[in-house]
Amino acid sequence: MRAVSRKRIIQVSLGVGYSGSAKFAILSTLGFRRLGHETLFVASKGSLTEQRVRKAGLDVEVLPAHRGEGYRVFRRVLDAFRPEFVVAHDSRERKYLMRHRRAEGRKFYAIAFRSIASASFPIVSSIPYNLWLDLNVACSRGVARSLFVRGILPSKVRIVYNGIDPPPELPPPAPEARAGMPAGAKLVGTSSAFHEKRKGYDILFSALGSHVPFPYRVLLLGIHPKRRRRAAELARSYGVPEELLVFPGYVEDVWPYYAAMDVYVLPSRKEGFSLSLLEAMASGLPVVASDIPGNNEAVAHGVNGLLFSVRKPADLGRALVELCENPDRARELGRAARSTVLERFTVEKVSADFDRVLEELRGRRPLGRQVLRERG
Repeated sequence: MRAVSRKRIIQVSLGVGYSGSAKFAILSTLGFRRLGHETLFVASKGSLTEQRVRKAGLDVEVLPAHRGEGYRVFRRVLDAFRPEFVVAHDSRERKYLMRHRRAEGRKFYAIAFRSIASASFPIVSSIPYNLWLDLNVACSRGVARSLFVRGILPSKVRIVYNGIDPPPELPPPAPEARAGMPAGAKLVGTSSAFHEKRKGYDILFSALGSHVPFPYRVLLLGIHPKRRRRAAELARSYGVPEELLVFPGYVEDVWPYYAAMDVYVLPSRKEGFSLSLLEAMASGLPVVASDIPGNNEAVAHGVNGLLFSVRKPADLGRALVELCENPDRARELGRAARSTVLERFTVEKVSADFDRVLEELRGRRPLGRQVLRERG
């Protein structure tokens, strides 16, 4: 491992739930700590993210939900820790960061980690990002392109892919995931919150209901109990009976559930760089993913998985038939998928990439009131 100079880094993720961006914020903080840096995580008080940060053994400060008081506490945290770098992972903390820099011109590097394609209004809303943030770190080329289109300066964008921390040994399958399955049936799995259009659940159920001839079950990881009814209704509308659906909900240890799957599907219409896709690949699963930015940066069609057009659910069905009826081919793609993640997308690899980006920033002066005065 290359020698690194010690840094003081705050990472901020203030969502109430536990999103993929919060998960990567925690993983990359662990990666920074392994590199020898001083780290502090800032989370919302009482949030699932706070619980996961504490479980990971990281130093954490919490902010109250009220935005005014939250910002005041945020200022106190910055004054006490005196960071060199502050990384904001969602919109609320990015606003806090820009407000603080605009008002006080602090001498730290202000960074936004962008985990999904920007939906902000072009040009106008890009002005504060160009003015008050030192860098936007995109989790994929697709996200980076969306930032350029919306007016973020190319000099203000770098790419650092998401990464995961797979177990050294893959666990045995979770028996409850395959309970009651008939002999010869295949377990098709996916993992995400239930956003039927963005996550492509309609595409998945259309493919299964109309284009898959063999017996199957569908393992749906991560769907909140309050959304199961709607997921079942959508499945039925495409000819997939509710009794074929398996709803484990959110599970702390996902790896035994991946081990239970025969094939993993990510049918999203929009992604940044999916952690669940990386987890499935690291589990040695054959994966089928929509051919969209982010997904097609991890999956090379026919090399370590299969890609399909979101406009053609029949292509997803054909891909599932190909993998489930050709186990040797499925195993070959699964081995290649696991190798891809272990070589390119582990926490150690992406944290080192992120660290190089921070090191590059050290050659620039942080923006702030003082610098603007000097320019003015």
